[in-house]
Amino acid sequence: MNIKPHPNQRLASKKIVNEFKEHFKDSSFINWLPSTINNSKLFKEKPSLIISVYGSITAEAIFMRIPVLLAGDHPAINFNIANTAINKKEYFKLLSHLELNELGSRKNAILFTALHYR
Repeated sequence: MNIKPHPNQRLASKKIVNEFKEHFKDSSFINWLPSTINNSKLFKEKPSLIISVYGSITAEAIFMRIPVLLAGDHPAINFNIANTAINKKEYFKLLSHLELNELGSRKNAILFTALHYR
Protein backbone atom coordinates (compact mmCIF):
# COMPACT_ATOMS: atom_id res chain seq x y z
CA MET A 1 0.00 0.00 0.00
CA ASN A 2 1.34 3.41 -0.99
CA ILE A 3 0.49 6.39 1.19
CA LYS A 4 1.05 9.94 0.02
CA PRO A 5 0.48 12.66 2.60
CA HIS A 6 -1.25 15.78 1.31
CA PRO A 7 1.36 18.27 0.03
CA ASN A 8 -0.35 21.18 1.82
CA GLN A 9 -1.34 19.40 5.00
CA ARG A 10 -1.84 21.32 8.20
CA LEU A 11 0.49 21.02 11.16
CA ALA A 12 -1.98 18.82 13.08
CA SER A 13 -2.14 16.48 10.08
CA LYS A 14 1.66 16.33 9.84
CA LYS A 15 1.84 15.28 13.47
CA ILE A 16 -0.64 12.45 12.87
CA VAL A 17 1.18 11.31 9.74
CA ASN A 18 4.44 11.23 11.72
CA GLU A 19 2.73 9.16 14.44
CA PHE A 20 1.52 6.69 11.80
CA LYS A 21 4.98 6.52 10.23
CA GLU A 22 6.49 5.77 13.62
CA HIS A 23 3.82 3.21 14.49
CA PHE A 24 4.16 1.37 11.16
CA LYS A 25 7.91 1.87 10.63
CA ASP A 26 8.57 -1.88 10.57
CA SER A 27 5.63 -2.65 8.32
CA SER A 28 6.42 -4.32 5.03
CA PHE A 29 3.04 -3.46 3.47
CA ILE A 30 3.20 0.35 3.75
CA ASN A 31 5.28 2.45 1.40
CA TRP A 32 5.32 6.13 2.37
CA LEU A 33 5.54 8.31 -0.72
CA PRO A 34 6.91 11.83 -0.56
CA SER A 35 4.14 14.43 -0.39
CA THR A 36 5.82 16.19 -3.31
CA ILE A 37 5.29 13.33 -5.77
CA ASN A 38 3.30 14.47 -8.78
CA ASN A 39 -0.21 13.00 -9.04
CA SER A 40 0.41 11.98 -12.65
CA LYS A 41 3.25 9.74 -11.44
CA LEU A 42 0.93 8.30 -8.84
CA PHE A 43 -1.74 7.58 -11.47
CA LYS A 44 0.79 5.83 -13.73
CA GLU A 45 1.16 3.21 -10.98
CA LYS A 46 -2.54 2.37 -11.57
CA PRO A 47 -3.69 2.26 -7.95
CA SER A 48 -6.83 0.23 -7.33
CA LEU A 49 -8.24 2.96 -5.10
CA ILE A 50 -7.48 6.52 -4.01
CA ILE A 51 -8.45 7.35 -0.42
CA SER A 52 -8.83 10.93 0.74
CA VAL A 53 -10.53 12.90 3.46
CA TYR A 54 -11.38 16.19 1.77
CA GLY A 55 -10.98 15.00 -1.78
CA SER A 56 -8.82 17.51 -3.66
CA ILE A 57 -7.43 14.63 -5.75
CA THR A 58 -10.89 13.18 -6.45
CA ALA A 59 -11.74 14.74 -9.82
CA GLU A 60 -8.28 13.97 -11.22
CA ALA A 61 -8.46 10.34 -10.14
CA ILE A 62 -11.96 9.84 -11.55
CA PHE A 63 -10.89 11.36 -14.84
CA MET A 64 -8.01 8.84 -14.88
CA ARG A 65 -10.56 6.04 -14.20
CA ILE A 66 -9.43 5.34 -10.64
CA PRO A 67 -12.14 4.89 -7.99
CA VAL A 68 -12.05 7.16 -4.95
CA LEU A 69 -13.13 6.58 -1.35
CA LEU A 70 -13.71 9.69 0.74
CA ALA A 71 -13.79 9.65 4.51
CA GLY A 72 -16.52 12.15 5.16
CA ASP A 73 -18.20 15.32 4.01
CA HIS A 74 -16.44 16.96 1.08
CA PRO A 75 -17.13 19.61 -1.57
CA ALA A 76 -18.04 17.05 -4.26
CA ILE A 77 -20.47 15.04 -2.15
CA ASN A 78 -23.46 15.92 -4.37
CA PHE A 79 -21.70 15.25 -7.67
CA ASN A 80 -21.59 11.42 -7.65
CA ILE A 81 -17.87 11.27 -8.37
CA ALA A 82 -16.65 9.30 -5.36
CA ASN A 83 -17.65 6.66 -2.85
CA THR A 84 -18.49 8.31 0.44
CA ALA A 85 -19.00 6.12 3.48
CA ILE A 86 -21.81 7.21 5.77
CA ASN A 87 -20.27 5.66 8.89
CA LYS A 88 -17.15 3.83 10.10
CA LYS A 89 -18.63 0.40 9.42
CA GLU A 90 -19.25 1.24 5.76
CA TYR A 91 -15.85 2.93 5.45
CA PHE A 92 -14.00 -0.16 6.64
CA LYS A 93 -16.20 -2.40 4.49
CA LEU A 94 -15.22 -0.36 1.41
CA LEU A 95 -11.56 -0.54 2.45
CA SER A 96 -11.78 -4.30 2.91
CA HIS A 97 -13.65 -4.96 -0.35
CA LEU A 98 -12.10 -2.76 -3.02
CA GLU A 99 -14.43 -4.18 -5.68
CA LEU A 100 -17.36 -2.38 -3.97
CA ASN A 101 -15.86 1.01 -4.78
CA GLU A 102 -17.50 2.20 -7.96
CA LEU A 103 -15.92 4.54 -10.45
CA GLY A 104 -17.53 7.97 -10.32
CA SER A 105 -18.85 9.94 -13.26
CA ARG A 106 -16.13 11.56 -15.39
CA LYS A 107 -18.68 14.05 -16.70
CA ASN A 108 -19.59 15.07 -13.16
CA ALA A 109 -15.91 15.27 -12.19
CA ILE A 110 -15.39 17.85 -14.94
CA LEU A 111 -18.56 19.72 -13.92
CA PHE A 112 -17.49 19.74 -10.27
CA THR A 113 -14.03 21.05 -11.15
CA ALA A 114 -15.46 23.80 -13.35
CA LEU A 115 -17.87 24.96 -10.66
CA HIS A 116 -15.66 24.50 -7.60
CA TYR A 117 -12.46 26.05 -8.90
CA ARG A 118 -13.85 28.92 -10.98
